[in-house]
Amino acid sequence: MADEKKAISLSGNTLIELIRGCVENKRSFRFKVKGSSMTPFIKDEDIVTISPVISPSVRIGEAIAFLRPNCGKLVIHRVVKRDGNAYLVKGDGVPGTDGFIPRDRILGVVAKIERGGRKISFGAGHERVLIALLSRSGLLFPIFWCWRLASFPVRKISQWKNAS
Repeated sequence: MADEKKAISLSGNTLIELIRGCVENKRSFRFKVKGSSMTPFIKDEDIVTISPVISPSVRIGEAIAFLRPNCGKLVIHRVVKRDGNAYLVKGDGVPGTDGFIPRDRILGVVAKIERGGRKISFGAGHERVLIALLSRSGLLFPIFWCWRLASFPVRKISQWKNAS
C-alpha cells in the first residue's frame, strides 16, 4: 500500500491554536487555505506553510498569518507598510486594507506556497516588495483585474480550439 499523507479538516479556533502552538515551539505548520483575497499569488485550495517570525520585525512584502483584532478570525494577507510595532496589511486581490495589525496578533509568516503539488515562488521572493508597494498604492488590484479580463478571451479561445 502506498504511503499516503492523511489530511485533517480543521477550521476556526482549532486551526488557530495548532498554528500558534507550532510557531511558539519554533515549528512550521502546513495547511490548505480557503478564500481568494490573496489571488493571484495565493489561491483558494493552495497549501501554505506558516513559520515563526525569526527576524525582530516582519518585512514589507511578506505574507503573514494574523488574527483580525475585531473578530479573531485567521487571515493571510501581505504587509504593505510598517509603523513602529504595527503593520498595515492588505490582500493582494482586494481593494481595501485590513488596517494596522499589532505585532502580537501575528501568528507567523508564509514560508512556502504549494499549488497542485508544485512549489510556487513568484510573490514570495524579492518581488514581494514591489507587490507590496503596488498594493499599498492601490495599483495592484486594478492591474490584476485588467490582466485577468484581457487574458479571458485568449484562454477561452484556446480551450474551445483544444475541445474541437
